[in-house]
Amino acid sequence: MNQIGERIKVLLGDVDENQVNVLVELVESQLVNKLKVYNEEIKAIPLCLEYIVVETVIARFNYLGSEGMSSESVEGHSMSFYENYLNRFDDDIKLWAEVEGLTDNGKGKVMFL
Repeated sequence: MNQIGERIKVLLGDVDENQVNVLVELVESQLVNKLKVYNEEIKAIPLCLEYIVVETVIARFNYLGSEGMSSESVEGHSMSFYENYLNRFDDDIKLWAEVEGLTDNGKGKVMFL
């Protein structure tokens, strides 16, 4: 298990390593794709953004078994889930890009003026 997986296990306790590994791989792939808006050459997550993977995997792990549900209410206790967990880190990603001197390359966007 990699360093990110180890940190997740410390936070979650005794969990299935295979599930954690799969979630880490999925979240890392999603985050790398999100970062490619700023630089198509990005192949790995910068160390300063690894916390996004940790927090997102924990949220996704807690969501297992409830996929497809946007909210739940049981005996006065209600829970709601994010549609896309990575969207809550958009400001962090934009700040990272600014610090790195990167800008949104604008590919895939259509603007009518």
